[in-house]
Amino acid sequence: MAGRKITFFALIALLIAAGCSDDEDPTTPKPPTGPFSEVLDAVKDNTLYEDSAGAFSNGGGQYIFAGTTDPLGGGEPSERRRAVIAFDADDGGIPMGATIDSVFLMLAMNKTKLLTARQITIHRLTKDWGEGTTSPPNLNEGQGEPADSGDATWIHTHYDTASWSTPGGDFVATSSASQTVAGPGTYIWGSTPQMVADVQMWLDDPSTDFGWIIIGDETTDTTAKRFGSRENNSILQQPEIVVYYTP
Repeated sequence: MAGRKITFFALIALLIAAGCSDDEDPTTPKPPTGPFSEVLDAVKDNTLYEDSAGAFSNGGGQYIFAGTTDPLGGGEPSERRRAVIAFDADDGGIPMGATIDSVFLMLAMNKTKLLTARQITIHRLTKDWGEGTTSPPNLNEGQGEPADSGDATWIHTHYDTASWSTPGGDFVATSSASQTVAGPGTYIWGSTPQMVADVQMWLDDPSTDFGWIIIGDETTDTTAKRFGSRENNSILQQPEIVVYYTP
């Protein structure tokens, strides 16, 4: 984990050196606060592949996706992809009763068909969901694989015994954070007051800890961005959050 922590804190140091202020663009990460910090790895992640039957998933793959697909020259309609990800705020590293001061989400985007900058938002999920063992055999993983038992899909929270109230996931409409994602690289969401409120809620009441859904630009075709999942072979590609807190 040491290498990942150094990478993140180096990025934060650059932000501090740049003198980020409260009147900057809200997508710009702000410097950390709080005397203590904890790095949390994702405990589960998955991709919801738009499909009327909810038949596809990617619980065990190396990647997660957000955005829309290429319509293949007009021969097939574009489909949406949404990633779901969760972190265990009550994992023992952050003491119960602590005050969350700031939260930063770091994702590594490693492939996109177009380098066009797109807004990627995260929203707090309001229903629990599953990560099965599905792992697409193709290297890209963009089409997913037939869902395994317990997998989250476009229709199901847990395939195929429980469903979302709304296809595509149940989540708070107002985003917790937004970031502009263009070409491959590491991107940071946060810290925002809503991200802080989300993690504070998860710490105070672990039964509400369902994580975030990651939604790309769904207003046009071919906007999908591919990010490393927690199962990625490279530790530098795996998602993490850094939480600053006061005991």
